Amino acid sequence: MSPLRSAAGLLWLGLLGLVACAPEPASSGSLPHEAYVWQRQWTSELAATLQEARGDFAGWRVLALHSDRRGVLQPIAVDLAVLAAARRPVTAVLRLDGADPAVDAAGAAAQLADLVQRWRAAGVDLAGVEIDHDCATARLDGYADLLRSLRTRLPPGLRLSITALPAWLDAPALDAVLAASDEAVLQVHAVRSPAEGLFEAALAESWARAFAARSPHPWRLAVPAYGARIAFDDAGAPLAVESEAPHRLAAVRQEEVVVTPQAVADLLGRLRRKPPPGLAGVVWFRLPLPGDRRAWSLATVRAVAAGAPLRASFSLRQTPAPGGAVDLAVENRGAVDAPPPGVRVIGTDCRAADALAGYRVSADGAGWHFARVDASVLRAGRQRSIGWVQCGHIDKVELDGNA
Repeated sequence: MSPLRSAAGLLWLGLLGLVACAPEPASSGSLPHEAYVWQRQWTSELAATLQEARGDFAGWRVLALHSDRRGVLQPIAVDLAVLAAARRPVTAVLRLDGADPAVDAAGAAAQLADLVQRWRAAGVDLAGVEIDHDCATARLDGYADLLRSLRTRLPPGLRLSITALPAWLDAPALDAVLAASDEAVLQVHAVRSPAEGLFEAALAESWARAFAARSPHPWRLAVPAYGARIAFDDAGAPLAVESEAPHRLAAVRQEEVVVTPQAVADLLGRLRRKPPPGLAGVVWFRLPLPGDRRAWSLATVRAVAAGAPLRASFSLRQTPAPGGAVDLAVENRGAVDAPPPGVRVIGTDCRAADALAGYRVSADGAGWHFARVDASVLRAGRQRSIGWVQCGHIDKVELDGNA
């Protein structure tokens, strides 16, 4: 998946810098849910997650090939045995970088044909191919030509899908692009300047309904389940973005941006109550792994996809430390990721305290107040150290949602 083709939007490219019968996948109403498998390293953690999550998703959309700015396609080392064992229909994704990559249609089709043969021989249920391309709106006519050429060269019966951007909605050439494909996945996250955030439910809904009026085929909606850190220069301009992969961000200011589960749940709820014509499903970006620091937990994706109540439950862990101090950690005992609460520690003879990253501590009457100062969330089942206090005696602690 990828952002809107604009000077600021290009920064989002750093975000993106599947024998026994399987259980039926979860769905939201009548909408099946799929997930993008965007990891470039197929680790044991990814293998385990695909097995655990196969009951939650109706299919996988797997990054298989990506191009450089010269149009040369590079394969991802997908573990085909793991993908086949996940027992779900698969769409292989070809990611084209740049606004106008010089991709040779015949060469790309030959690589895709080889991929189809290898993947199916390995037991992968390959249902289609998806082209993920942030085409400049002014060049959509040329993109339609590329899609038509690819489509005539693909093996029979293979669905050709594309990702679509809201920036294309007013372009007359969008009709030719959609006509040249069998399906589109409308991306409604990371399509504006990084400074404007990752996702806005009201805008996403308006784009979805506008796209429904343009699409001649069934289409799907790509929704986010991740956050990012943005680095800004001294003039306030975004420099770089860190999400799935860690980067060294040297900047005057850094800011965490998140997509709250409630925001996506609100969007899906409105679409469930009044479905846009042709909406055939939801695709999550990206499949969450336990070690993916900025992705939601799988438990949260499940809850949002199912339309379940999103309730967080927090508690405070107190651990004695040397010198009479007490280390404090907030634990999320609920089933959904959520911003952790602020904490008030009330006691006698409270002499000192300090906060860890993400919190600020201040004297608060008879104790200390730890206020959250960033937008990060705490995953379901995880805990986060927030600092320490030194009091003669802690009488009580209070959790609040102000921070």
